[in-house]
Amino acid sequence: MIAIEQIRAARAMVNWSQRQLAAAAGLSLRNIHNIEAGLVVPRLETIKAIKTALEKANIEFGDDCTVTLRREVFDIEKREGEGALESLVRDFMEAYRQGTKELLLCNTIEKKWVEMVTSAMNEEYNKSLMRFGVKERCLIAHGDKTMFGYPTFYRWMPKEYFREVSYAVYGTTLALIIWSPTVRIAIIRNTHIADSYRRHFEFIWERSEIPPVAELAQRHPRRDEPEIWQIENGARVSD
Repeated sequence: MIAIEQIRAARAMVNWSQRQLAAAAGLSLRNIHNIEAGLVVPRLETIKAIKTALEKANIEFGDDCTVTLRREVFDIEKREGEGALESLVRDFMEAYRQGTKELLLCNTIEKKWVEMVTSAMNEEYNKSLMRFGVKERCLIAHGDKTMFGYPTFYRWMPKEYFREVSYAVYGTTLALIIWSPTVRIAIIRNTHIADSYRRHFEFIWERSEIPPVAELAQRHPRRDEPEIWQIENGARVSD
């Protein structure tokens, strides 16, 4: 069991609001507020959920009521073959649940995602985006008109920057994706590496072109309901 004081201290160490901790632990904001204020006696399952969420954020709890930040994380995972891409999507969703608010995709090939990720998983993913208020931004090949997200999330990369290896940056994680002949993914969990690729993404984003369909979409306010955009060989914008 961890103490209320440890929860407050741990949340401060990772610079989380009560709302972010609630989202990461799968609890309500009111629940977190009441626990930290000492207004309720939390159930064991609730404390376990809070502890797990904070440990995933690099916190270590001591038996003597101490709270420390774990040393810098440097983990590498390899995933390949059938199901590799769906496992990456699940990793995205877990990061959103823990408080990540943005996904950056560079050199991404939308058709590959649609071919390899089931419609059911896509639907679950879109609901996750909406539930946690996550923003996506995608850099695609210049002239590519296939977009399965909201058009304003996309920019066309200059041709000289496009590479066959895609990458995704989310939270403190970088995922490298090699598409052929078999999908291979390297997931690197390290703050410095993720931040380096995030800066690389921003550099290209500022030098990339806004596709015409994105300009058109800006004149059509986005609905609150999740929506899949499918643009093939031209622009199609919902009324």
